[in-house]
Amino acid sequence: MTNPEGKTVLLAGCGDIGLHLGTRLKAQGYIVTGLKRSPLADAPFDMLYADLLKPGTLTALAPRYDFVVYTATPGSMTPEAYEDAYVNGLANLMAATAAPAYHCFLVSSTGVYGQCAGEWVDETSVTEPTRFSGKILLQSEQQVQQTWPGSVVVRFAGIYGPGRLRLIRKVESGEPLVTEPPRYTNRIFREDCVNLLAFLMDKSQQGEPLDSVYLGCDDAPVADVEVLDFIADRMGVEHLPRKADENSGETSQNKRCSNARIRALGYEFLYPTYREGYERILREAGLISD
Repeated sequence: MTNPEGKTVLLAGCGDIGLHLGTRLKAQGYIVTGLKRSPLADAPFDMLYADLLKPGTLTALAPRYDFVVYTATPGSMTPEAYEDAYVNGLANLMAATAAPAYHCFLVSSTGVYGQCAGEWVDETSVTEPTRFSGKILLQSEQQVQQTWPGSVVVRFAGIYGPGRLRLIRKVESGEPLVTEPPRYTNRIFREDCVNLLAFLMDKSQQGEPLDSVYLGCDDAPVADVEVLDFIADRMGVEHLPRKADENSGETSQNKRCSNARIRALGYEFLYPTYREGYERILREAGLISD
């Protein structure tokens, strides 16, 4: 690992991923500034409270940072909220500060892919999203790479981790599960999101050329039934009843994402599959003990 002492980082957006990343980077020796709209009690690193949609509040930004990590998220699932977070807010930030000395890392999503029949996708696959969210994220990616050449887009799959109990609650619900056709899902544990971004920053400091896009997903894109059955087995409860999808042979967001590019760069996952991840979640939730 290179010595980050004195290197400056701006974290634009300090939700779950931003806060954990900033805490880690500060411990490594980076000078970290978080940009957040609402005050945060006991902030773990320096914060600038500003609104990306109000350029007048961004005047306190430094003229330049070594790294910029853009992790802003929409306030709601509407086209307007997505455009504000990923297009308008990003444009205001880029207008307020110079391009980073190393790289800007834009956190995006595998939602930019429109494939929905279980196809494998990677960084070279066509991006033709059908949902508004994917279309706006793709616009954001293009915007940052055109304005700040050399920017790196990280397309994360579904982020999960401690306290995120949606699939556990689904197992507990007992509601029938569609198993035909298979519905492939992709995920990445929260700590791997943080570590992957820090890993790319370190590679950048080492002078290693980075690709413009990386997929952030674990080693195991699998049908959702496999994940749910694993959770049920570990909890000692019955598998969900099965049913066939009577409407269509295809479902939205049904694809398999390859992490071969980030693996080839040398990244090692803390949670390479859903098994390791949900084992931890179930233990921390007090649902298993052995």
